[in-house]
Amino acid sequence: MNRAIEFRPVRIEDLRDIFELGAELSTEHPRIVMAPWNEEALAEILADSMELSLVAIRRKKPVGFLIASAANTGGRDRAAEIKWFGARGPERYGVLADMLRTFKQMLAQRNIETIRIQVSGSNAKLIAFLEKYGFTEMEHFLSMENFLPKK
Repeated sequence: MNRAIEFRPVRIEDLRDIFELGAELSTEHPRIVMAPWNEEALAEILADSMELSLVAIRRKKPVGFLIASAANTGGRDRAAEIKWFGARGPERYGVLADMLRTFKQMLAQRNIETIRIQVSGSNAKLIAFLEKYGFTEMEHFLSMENFLPKK
């Protein structure tokens, strides 16, 4: 019998378990954890905006997380940027969907009107998943490498 999952803001006591879950997910499901996963990057984001991050708990253990920060938009709009987003197990997409809904409700209460997430263009499955929950693709990033003349 599956127990209900609790979605709540990240607490200090969750950090070790979240880090271990992120390390597991970055090797098993690299398309769900977007950026490289390391202690320094996680600590930096959480030090600035732990109140914008969520954890999914089942049986007192994290089964998913959404780590976000306030986005520097340079404009008047208020935005949050999802840095890492992942869940384990066969129900992971359901957990991720519920976590997105909870995150949107939390941001609405804080009067934050935009959510941003950077996803590789080659990750069609994650893009399709996010589009089902209201995300739209707005920007394309292109890069050029190896253009220097050969010596």
